[in-house]
Amino acid sequence: MKELVILLTLSGLALTMCPANCANCTDPQCSSCKTGYYLSSNICTACASTCQTCTNGATCATCFSGYFRNSSNLCQSCSSGCSSCSNSAVCSSCNSGSYLNKSRCQPCPSNCASCSSSSNCSSCSLGYYFIGFSCLGCPNNCLNCSDASTCQSCISNYVYYPQLASCSSSKCDPSTCKTCENNYSACSLCNNNYFLSNGSCVSCPSNCLNCSNNLCQSCANGTYFSNNYCYACISFCSSCSKSNSCDICSNGYSVVQQNSTQICQINSSSSGLLILMPIFSSVISSILIALCIYRSKLCTME
Repeated sequence: MKELVILLTLSGLALTMCPANCANCTDPQCSSCKTGYYLSSNICTACASTCQTCTNGATCATCFSGYFRNSSNLCQSCSSGCSSCSNSAVCSSCNSGSYLNKSRCQPCPSNCASCSSSSNCSSCSLGYYFIGFSCLGCPNNCLNCSDASTCQSCISNYVYYPQLASCSSSKCDPSTCKTCENNYSACSLCNNNYFLSNGSCVSCPSNCLNCSNNLCQSCANGTYFSNNYCYACISFCSSCSKSNSCDICSNGYSVVQQNSTQICQINSSSSGLLILMPIFSSVISSILIALCIYRSKLCTME
């Protein structure tokens, strides 16, 4: 499958069909391939999976992180935890969670995200905070914290409350709950678009502004109220009271009587602009084609 390479410049438009995975070409000849491929008989062929770049299928030029180029010019895996190495026994840098010790990577202490030795943490895993050179556990239900009593973010289904400096039940999530009770364990009053159910705030049905026990009480703009639910108005209508008739239309449209209903029709000035747009587009296309022909030496369509 060929790829279409399009070059648009101030001097003209050039269209060139390059072979698959080819980075540069002079149709139909490929001069260079994308990273991870090598050029052979005008075809870009994939390198070995561990090679970052290669000169042919059997010769790697560079390797991905965690691999080294061996004596056979193939990429071989470094030892466990090693991100770069010169051979399988000599590591020069380690992955996160490991530290370098005598050219080998050793795992950091438990709860450390990174470390410089077996006893010195430099950063902590989630749920732990840094003190001295150690990582200690955050308060219950806390994802991040600055010390043993101050939580900064919470695990799933829990919400951080500044008043408590801790994580409590998501039933009192401020994005849904307006008033909480029982030490932030249950909600007693919900925000708009939510109703109260067993101490939690549940989202109202679609297009409801307010509801009670999953039944709408008022509707959003562009919808109308019927049998405790909100339904969409007809097209281009911003306010209606029934399914097939509009009271107020969106900007650029006017209410027009049609038999026993009222519909929204585009204003005459907007309609004229829409008619002219294809004409403008056609004129611009003609100008571009004329320029392309005029500059034929710089414009190729192959």
